[in-house]
Amino acid sequence: MAEKEVDKDVLRYFNGQRNQSKNYFAFSAEWIGVTLTILTLLWSFGNYLPAVSYLLLIAFICFVNNVAVNSKIIHEIDDGQLEELGDLSPWVSFAEATYSLGSTLVLTSFMIIFYSALQEDIWAPTIFLVVIWLMLGIYSGIRKKVNYKKRETEVTEVKRKSTSIKIFLYLIEIGFLVLLWLDYLAVLDWISALM
Repeated sequence: MAEKEVDKDVLRYFNGQRNQSKNYFAFSAEWIGVTLTILTLLWSFGNYLPAVSYLLLIAFICFVNNVAVNSKIIHEIDDGQLEELGDLSPWVSFAEATYSLGSTLVLTSFMIIFYSALQEDIWAPTIFLVVIWLMLGIYSGIRKKVNYKKRETEVTEVKRKSTSIKIFLYLIEIGFLVLLWLDYLAVLDWISALM
């Protein structure tokens, strides 16, 4: 591929990443508000659920960090000193990882809240998680279909590497769902001990 084409692809990636970073910045700010609202509601009704509180506080830290990292990405792009993808890709990977981890912790907290609030009805958190996975699967399928005919570039390789944490996040969700099922089946009584 000609050097001019690579530069054009890199420039397009930088501009796209700048816009995406602005979106992540806004989404993280919204998640910060959601996280703090849930914590306030939990604590104001005297139902502390320490496990949920810890998960939400860690999620809060992830979202604040994501705002900071995306600010750094926007600053680096606007500064104009970036010459290659390698200069930006570690920041992009870190931003996406912290955002994804924060989102996973909030979803896991919702599962625990549903389970404890619905008097140990295991189907609510299970259906909640299955619906989320279905939506993610549909989104991934559409994305693959759209990107199927696009040529492979250095940019697509960077994007693929930045999503490598997703398996770990699914394992966190599955792990907490298994813990909820163990509590429901009275194999491991951990939710009532937290209340």
